[in-house]
Amino acid sequence: YYVSDRIAIMLRGQIVEIGSVEKVLGNPLHPYTQLLKASIPAPNPANKWESDIALSDLETKEYSRSGCKFSGRCPKVQAICKECEPENYLVEDRAVKCHLYK
Repeated sequence: YYVSDRIAIMLRGQIVEIGSVEKVLGNPLHPYTQLLKASIPAPNPANKWESDIALSDLETKEYSRSGCKFSGRCPKVQAICKECEPENYLVEDRAVKCHLYK
């Protein structure tokens, strides 16, 4: 890699996964990292944004949410996710901020 061999994935101002580029992008552990990687579109120069995207109340709700900031959209959400902010858990030489790895 040209700039760094480590990467940090941030959500709402918090690092949710950090580790080597190969491990984080090759096998993402945090559900947000998994969805982020899956959302990368195939390059196509014919596809261009034609209009601005308006932000909704979702942004405000996610910032003020207690517990995990991703719990409102996470496909793997558990009850604890909505109540308690997760700690950083060490998994395979990287840190993941997710209750799934407690």
